[in-house]
Amino acid sequence: MNDLPVEFRLGTPSDIPYVANSWFLSNRNNHNNGFIENSIYEAEQTALIKKLLDISMIFVAHIEDEPNAIIAYQVYQYLNGRCIIHYANTKGSDNLFRNKGIQSSILELINPDNKLQLIITSFPRKEKMFLHLKEKYSAIYDPYFLMRLS
Repeated sequence: MNDLPVEFRLGTPSDIPYVANSWFLSNRNNHNNGFIENSIYEAEQTALIKKLLDISMIFVAHIEDEPNAIIAYQVYQYLNGRCIIHYANTKGSDNLFRNKGIQSSILELINPDNKLQLIITSFPRKEKMFLHLKEKYSAIYDPYFLMRLS
């Protein structure tokens, strides 16, 4: 990643529309979501994203000197000594920014030295991504965490 002109920062309210839209669109074709009726997906996923953005923080990677040119982000929260990742996304239909360690860098910034137990609530698009998180960070996949939110 050293050759990429990337900077990192906490998310701001102005990032929310981009994050919500890219989360909604990129998650649409993950796993079995493509089989969900459009009206159901739109209503339920929109409500879920809004709820999670209301209680979470965003950490972004952006192009150097262009803080609004977001190339990756994680939506996360700290709860009961855990770091809960609700969603992570890296821009790149052309894969320019993918597989460059950007998400790992964000994770190190929000959970230095992996001090907190890492919980993933939304399964990554590729199984190997989760297996990497499980192996390197002892991550646990817990989609039911969302049901326990009050």
